[in-house]
Formats: sequence, structure tokens, C-alpha cells
Amino acid sequence: MIHAGFCKLGDVAQEGAEALGKPVGSYRTVDLSPYFAHRSGQFLPAVKALSEELGELKAQQEAAAGAVRSAGQAYQEAGEGAEDFGTWALEAFSAAQQALVSAGIAGALREIKDAYAECVSLAGDFEAGMSNVEALSGSTAQEMAQLSAKAKQLGADTQYTAVQSAEAMGYMAMAGWKAQDMLSGMTGVVDLARASGEDLAQVSDIVTDNLTAFGLKASDTARFADVLAAAATSANTDVGIMGETFKQSASVAGALGYSIEDVAVGVGLMANAGVKGSIAGTALKNSFNGLLEGVTLTSAAFGEYQYSAVQADGTMKGFGSTIEELRGYFEQMTEAERVANAQAIAGKEGYNGLLAILNAADKDYQSLTDSINDCAGAAGRMAAIKMDNLNGQLTLMDSAWDALRTTIGEEFNPELRRLAETGMYTNVEGYLWYVNADIIEKV
Repeated sequence: MIHAGFCKLGDVAQEGAEALGKPVGSYRTVDLSPYFAHRSGQFLPAVKALSEELGELKAQQEAAAGAVRSAGQAYQEAGEGAEDFGTWALEAFSAAQQALVSAGIAGALREIKDAYAECVSLAGDFEAGMSNVEALSGSTAQEMAQLSAKAKQLGADTQYTAVQSAEAMGYMAMAGWKAQDMLSGMTGVVDLARASGEDLAQVSDIVTDNLTAFGLKASDTARFADVLAAAATSANTDVGIMGETFKQSASVAGALGYSIEDVAVGVGLMANAGVKGSIAGTALKNSFNGLLEGVTLTSAAFGEYQYSAVQADGTMKGFGSTIEELRGYFEQMTEAERVANAQAIAGKEGYNGLLAILNAADKDYQSLTDSINDCAGAAGRMAAIKMDNLNGQLTLMDSAWDALRTTIGEEFNPELRRLAETGMYTNVEGYLWYVNADIIEKV
């Protein structure tokens, strides 16, 4: 664990300080000045500061068992201050270098190396993710700095890491979002992922694809996220399943001018009847096509009625309004008539989904409609509730710790990149192994 590595650093640095006056004739020092700045005059103050800060972190960890929420908040604050921590941790390591050499403590360096290697690996993954965002979005250096800061902030404040936030931004960039779109839309996407408990990158892909399909903009992200969160809460479905449904139907719904709210009600009612995923998507698409063409409804109760969802000006009636009208006609039909008329609209591969919508009880239909149409802030509220427990706070603590490790690792990246570019070391492990094994050589 990295925490143990840092504690070991304090121990071996103190031992090294005591060994500074010892003769070291049996050892030969390898000059590491090209890799770590030597500031021996700062050694004792830096190590003392490191020990004090690590003591505070350890106390926060021990307090977690009795006051988990307080500990979680403390680690979130630690994540917010990760940049400062990473800077002085590196300075302490650099200042302790000569003392460690003099003392000949090679074994302790292995633990420190492993701790820092993990930091460097996390930082490398984050940098690669943000480079992908930059390549896809064409963002400027200033915009990339803002996006990186946003990803790190989400990594410290939510259960998703900075690396996962970078992956989500990658899907936004693929959908054509610019930097400001990502900055304004990330919170809504993260809230939806937190509320649903699903993969952040997958949720980002679903949101960005279907905002475009419904003719919405990045500024509508929060609204879209709230609708999906409300549907997932009020019906027997989830965000991933709805994403599969939208693959088949969202582009047609958007072309007809149907709102995400009305379509989500239909998706939820179908899901409650067991019609989900791509099957529900096909049912919706076929229903849309049938409504566009118009249909002759037949029943012993009213004879024949030519129903059209197209208004006089050529625009479509709202999907919600169309469903309410059809429900009125279908209430007058026998069971056999309902099936026959549903097939006339949606075909044999879509009528099952349409029947699920039209046959739903009035109470269920109205309850789901009200929940979705009055869902502002639903994703954020659901996310907060789901994390308000022991496991939730421990997850937030782990994510904040990852943010801290990423920041520490970033302190090493410039030097490691320089070494890789010159061909001296081909990977991070090789470089850190050299620091560990060859810092002292026996003569």
C-alpha cells in the first residue's frame, strides 16, 4: 500500500539522518542528481513535515471505523489538497536521498518504489485519457487544463476516479462536444451514473448518443439525466437497458419531434410488462412508423375510425397526447380487438410493446407520467441517497485516495517522459527498479 510506503519513508529517512556521520567506505554512492534534486539542507524539516502529515492521515483512517462520514469528508478534503501534498512529498523524498544512500538501506527503498510506482501508473493512465480527449475535441491548452481540473475534482468528490472521468469525457469528445460542453455536462452525467450505479463511461456514451438523437444539446444534459433517473426509479428498468431501447428508437423519435419525457414514459410502461432493451426499441420504432402512416381503428363499440397522429400543419402530435387518445379508443375494445388494432399500428414484431403501453392501468400510467414530468434534480437526489451509507462513504474515501495518488504520480511524469524520450529507460518499472537496486553498489 502506498500509505505504508510513505510511513516507511519517514522511518528510513530518520535512520539515514542518524547514519550521516558514519564512515561509508564499504559502499559507493551512485550520483542520482540528474533524477532527483538534492536539497540536503531541507532534509530534516521535510522529513519532520512528512511524518506530521502522515500521522494526521493515519489518525483519519483510524477514526473512520467510528465516524465514517467524518472520515470520508476528511479524505475528500485531502483529495482537494492533493497537489500540495504531492509537491512536499516529492521534496521530502529528494531531501532524504543522500541519507538513504549513506545508510545503505536498499530494502526500504523497495517499499517506497512500489508505492511511487502505483502513483506513477495512475498518473500515466490519467494523462493518456486526457490526451485522448484533447485529440478528439481539439481543445486548447487552457481548455485542457480546465478539463483536467474538472476530472480531478470529480475524482476527489465522487466514487468515480479521475481516470474514469477522463474516459467519460472521451465519449463526449467523440460525440462532438467541445470543452465547454464537457465542463457543463459532466456533472449531469456523473449524477446519472451515481444514481444508477452503472459504469461512468457507458452512461456518458448513452447520454451523448441520445441527446443527439433527440435533437437536444449538451446544455440539456441535466434534464436528460433526470428523466432517465426518474424512469429507472419509477419503472422496472435501468439506464443500460434504456440505452439498448434507444439504439432502436431514439433517432426516429427525435425526427418526429417526440420529447424524451413522453418516450421515457412509454419505455417505462413497456419495461413494467417485461418488454425491454432492443425488443422495446423495435416495438417503439414500429409504433412510430405506424402512427406516421395513420391507421384505421375498428371495434364493435364505435365501428371504424381513421386515426392520424399527423396534425393539419404536417407536424406530429406529441407522443404523450397520441398515447392518451389511443388509450381512450382501446378502452372500448375487446381483448381480441386490442390485439388486432395494435398489430395494425406496430406490426407483429412491435404490437407487444404498444399493448403494454395502452393496457397499463390508469393509476400506473398517471403515476409514471407525473414522476417523469416532475423530475428536476432527480439524478442528484438519487445519487446522494445511494451514497449515504457506510459502503458509500468508504467508496468516496477510496476515490479521494486515488486522486491523491494521481497527483503524486504526476510529479514524476515530466522526468520519466524525458528518460523515455532519450531511450535510457523503456518503462516506469525499469526506472524505479534502477532507483531501488542501484542507488548503492557494494564495492
